[in-house]
Amino acid sequence: MRKWTNEEIRLEASKYKTRGEFSKQSRAAYIVAWKRSMLDELGLPSSKWTRERVAKEAARYSTYNEFRFKSPLAFIAMENKGWYDLAKHLPRYVHRKWGDGT
Repeated sequence: MRKWTNEEIRLEASKYKTRGEFSKQSRAAYIVAWKRSMLDELGLPSSKWTRERVAKEAARYSTYNEFRFKSPLAFIAMENKGWYDLAKHLPRYVHRKWGDGT
């Protein structure tokens, strides 16, 4: 098994744009970086879901649950990062009359 130095890990991580890409393409270096608590230090964003992208995605839906079920990754990113204000325009419940067929 290869022994990674911190400098080698930094060099390897610099080849990738996100943590996910680093994790998939260089699994051994990623695991060592994770075990050494270096992931934050490497400066790689943890996901592709930026505040702007989540806001744009949330704007596509008319209800909170529609957003939740049709775009679960964006919804989870919103929850994990505490960006609930991005979905405040979405009604939580849609009240329908019994038997209206929708």
